[in-house]
Amino acid sequence: MNRPMLASLLSVGLLVAPSVAFGQPITVDKQPPRTFPEFAGTWVPVRDGLPPAPITRGIGADPLNCTTSPACRPVPGFDPSAPPVVLPEPTLVITTTPTRLTLARTPSVGAYGPDVYRFDGVPTNVQNGQGTLTLAAGSFILTKRSSRVPGDYESIIVTTDMLSVSGDVLTIERQHFSIVKPLDGDLFFNDAATNEGGDARVKMVYRRQAAPAQ
Repeated sequence: MNRPMLASLLSVGLLVAPSVAFGQPITVDKQPPRTFPEFAGTWVPVRDGLPPAPITRGIGADPLNCTTSPACRPVPGFDPSAPPVVLPEPTLVITTTPTRLTLARTPSVGAYGPDVYRFDGVPTNVQNGQGTLTLAAGSFILTKRSSRVPGDYESIIVTTDMLSVSGDVLTIERQHFSIVKPLDGDLFFNDAATNEGGDARVKMVYRRQAAPAQ
């Protein structure tokens, strides 16, 4: 047997030997993609156990007594003796897929549709800004950044929501932050963006809505 043929046989033996010694080639089982089902569902805000406030129907200082109050203007078709209207509870509907998280609010926020965030961190259009998602210790961190130029400076609003779930309770901790940047310079002025003069940190608690009985 000449040397080139011997070398060829040895090469084939080295390639085949691992398969013979260890059986079939090693395969790694692919784990199913995570969909975070603990976040999915319909959530209703918790208001310290109180029912929603009724909305009275009528115009004027005494809408339930329009026949006697001079400050009240009767509304066509309005029945003063009818019970007050109770608006349905607002809800937050969360759906998840292996690639994205969707939040839909009822009633919706202005003319905007559901908020969609991608698990790969790619920014998406969220309301009037750009949104990104980060997963940290089992919680979702949703960051929305929007900006406007009212004059010779740029105003940037950053809103961060941290979503966490414990059983049937969803907690959202929100923080607002604003950055004011002059258009003709690099200097930034930081300021807390408050909601109607309140604290820039807000905590919201939701409870999972039970599925309707069949």
